[in-house]
Amino acid sequence: MIAQTRKLSVQTNCTVLCIHPTCSNLHVGWKQLHTVGPYEFVSLIKNAESIATNSFHAIAFSIIFEKKTLYKSFSKTDNRVESLLKSLNASHLNKNGLYDFSAKDERNIENYLNESKKFLMNALRNNTENV
Repeated sequence: MIAQTRKLSVQTNCTVLCIHPTCSNLHVGWKQLHTVGPYEFVSLIKNAESIATNSFHAIAFSIIFEKKTLYKSFSKTDNRVESLLKSLNASHLNKNGLYDFSAKDERNIENYLNESKKFLMNALRNNTENV
């Protein structure tokens, strides 16, 4: 993923901003950001040219803000991203690990949101019945 991030940075003529605490120590020329809270995190994604991540939340916001996103999972047990991408039928957006979420199908997202809302409403109903 590091090589792909470097390549993407050169292609887009963009600086890599890191929020991982050791990222800039390992990669010369990348800018380390400190004290990134939730507001800053979302703002960074919203205003980015593209994203390179292994984070579920970064993927979710990349989808919302329609960003080109380089994704690589480093965990064999965390499949939330794969599950989300599958639910949105987003595999066709993947070009060599780079997802172009600006080309996503809004109907898939609408269906996913409706199913999620139904699930939450049922869970809330069932939970209040058991109180």
